[in-house]
Amino acid sequence: MNKIFVPRSFSVTGMLFALIITCCTKLSLAQDYKKVDSLLKKLASTTNDTARVWAMHDVAINYLYTNNDSSAWFAQQAMALSKKIHYERGEIRSMNDIGNVLANTGSYSSAIEIFLSALEKSEKLKDETMKATSLGNLAEVYSEQGEFRQAIRYTNGSLTIDLANHDTLYTIIDYLNLANYYVKINMPDSALPYATQAYQLALKVNAIEQMPGIQMNLGNIHSALGDDDIALPYFRKSIGNALSVGNYTILSRSYYSMARLFSRASRPDSSFYYDRKSYEIATKAFDRKNMLEAATVLASFFEKTNNDSTLKYLKITIALKDSLFNQEKTKQVQSLTINEQLRQQEIASAKKTAAEDRHQNIQYALIGIGIISFIILFLLLSRRLITNTKVIEFFGVLALLIVFEFLNLFLHPYLERLTNHSTLVMLLALVCVASLLIPAHHTLEKWATKKLVEKNRAIRLAAAKKTIQKLDTKLNNS
Repeated sequence: MNKIFVPRSFSVTGMLFALIITCCTKLSLAQDYKKVDSLLKKLASTTNDTARVWAMHDVAINYLYTNNDSSAWFAQQAMALSKKIHYERGEIRSMNDIGNVLANTGSYSSAIEIFLSALEKSEKLKDETMKATSLGNLAEVYSEQGEFRQAIRYTNGSLTIDLANHDTLYTIIDYLNLANYYVKINMPDSALPYATQAYQLALKVNAIEQMPGIQMNLGNIHSALGDDDIALPYFRKSIGNALSVGNYTILSRSYYSMARLFSRASRPDSSFYYDRKSYEIATKAFDRKNMLEAATVLASFFEKTNNDSTLKYLKITIALKDSLFNQEKTKQVQSLTINEQLRQQEIASAKKTAAEDRHQNIQYALIGIGIISFIILFLLLSRRLITNTKVIEFFGVLALLIVFEFLNLFLHPYLERLTNHSTLVMLLALVCVASLLIPAHHTLEKWATKKLVEKNRAIRLAAAKKTIQKLDTKLNNS
């Protein structure tokens, strides 16, 4: 492993860097709240339903790592609204948001289940963007369970779509995730090309939100390759950019990675400083996992020199382990709550669908009764009123239109499912229906003309003859 040439105490550059990040940390922790507040104001002023779905999605995503309950609530509201307005794309996006909350609270099996459902819906809708989103989220939840090969497979699927769609931002995220997964399976050589491509793209489009994670990833990769002198500048850049965008998780992890790097370089003072910074930021960001990692190292650091500090950090680690254990119980409760809320929404949606189906069936029945009544009325009136072929033609065309529209209404939902919402195929199917109705219409029209008109004329002629005969009889008698 290459050594880093730094003195035992901080260099002047290192001191300036430490001073800058110390001054900036407190200010940066307030940035996220301002962003959420801005998004909430935008949501309050949005009246269009579709736009409200996406505004709620933005709020849900920004609450994801700070307030799971709020994130879940806004995601569920977006889901309910999407179902109400029959906005399938919004439903898929909301399912992904809910899945993210489930994954974040440790309910991985439930998260995978909802991501797979979202993936299936996006494939049926032929929405490649939502498909890539679902694949990417599936990859992340598999990686959280240590199944990195599966995560790589799903991310490659997402990457293929994002490259085809020329979606630079999500391509960057795909590259970054692939690099991270290869690092986790101890394949830094395979990780480096993906991290480098992510970095080049991020620089090209100025993707400042993704930059801290990319730079931390590059630092970890070069450190794993033994190039600590290359890794250190990446960690410092990651810290500076994480401060500017308010990404506290990356900030704490970058501090921790720098501490490990200085520890390997036998620089305990520097290692201690960055471990403590990692712990402080993780504490302010309520990131218990990073707190536990940093506190464990700090307890070990004081073990030989300061019993009081060792005891302090040991107590902290014990409390954090207990907290994380209790948090797991809380996560299970949250998961059950979210699942129950989703179940209730599904029940309500099923009831609404059933009510709509009943209403539609009643309408079909009324239309059918109307058509039958029209035919009966037509036949009754034909005995007295209809003696003109043009009247027959008019009523025939009217009946044809009514029957065609009725069949169109009745068959339309089935045709949509059978043709997978293909407008061209549906049009061809309706043309086939019309081609069967037109000959039937002509046959019935001829029958009506021949039978009804001629019969009515014959009846009237017979009635006229009887009238004439009666007149003749009266005349003869007189």
